[in-house]
Amino acid sequence: MLDWESSNMKLLASGRLDAVYFSSSATALYFAKWACVPVRILALPTPHIKLYAAFALGQESLRDRYNAIARRAFAEHNFDTFMKEYIRQIKIPAGGL
Repeated sequence: MLDWESSNMKLLASGRLDAVYFSSSATALYFAKWACVPVRILALPTPHIKLYAAFALGQESLRDRYNAIARRAFAEHNFDTFMKEYIRQIKIPAGGL
């Protein structure tokens, strides 16, 4: 399915699903807001997955800059705090998704 996130939220809203899985609570909150679906986030005991960025050879300065910014962005839940505030401020047009 191309748009599984919003489709799952619509199925959740209609009662056809009892729960949906998102790898990130920010993603779940974002799609729930657009679908106008109240949600309760439950953390599942899943293993932490490391993400990596790839850079072309010769781009060491870009890689180092990226790594420094990423360290700050993800330290002390900064990214989660930023995303929750961003999602809170989203203005949803009539009809949602």
